Amino acid sequence: MAEASSDRHGDDGEALFRYRRGRMLFVTAGALVFAGVGVVLLVGQPVEASQPIAARLIGAALAALFGAVALKGIGELRDQRPVVRIGPEGISDRRLGPATIPWAAIDGIDLHHVKRDAFIGLDVEQPERFLVEPGFIDRMFYRANARRGQSRINIALNPLDARADEFAAAIQRFSPPSPDDA
Repeated sequence: MAEASSDRHGDDGEALFRYRRGRMLFVTAGALVFAGVGVVLLVGQPVEASQPIAARLIGAALAALFGAVALKGIGELRDQRPVVRIGPEGISDRRLGPATIPWAAIDGIDLHHVKRDAFIGLDVEQPERFLVEPGFIDRMFYRANARRGQSRINIALNPLDARADEFAAAIQRFSPPSPDDA
């Protein structure tokens, strides 16, 4: 983590957070292994009674799913841009979309955990202004979060190169004081 924190700050002092390369390598390598197993199941041997068509279908599904995960991981490993930026203008997370969420648009910020995964939740009026068009799975997560009373915009911290307290310090450093603090 020491090497990641050495370039933690951008030109204007903003806090920059990137993917943890070790974790990304681990996930990508695992995905490649499972994709390889899928390929072996798919094309390994001629279809016989010992290898029913179901094994081929499972192989195709493994190869497609984990192949896509591996390609995404390889792309992220090559991309050295920061994932999350926290600065005087607001917070941006390139996984959510290109827009920076200005401090004035953020009504509340909270840290929550799902099992061992930490998230920063941003309460924002009309959050769709700051998000790319969500896919089917994202829409399911948004509905589940709404039912639990959690915000629609959540920034996953676990794949990034910093602890939750470092994110909290950056947020405290840049966010304007609330009217309640005055």
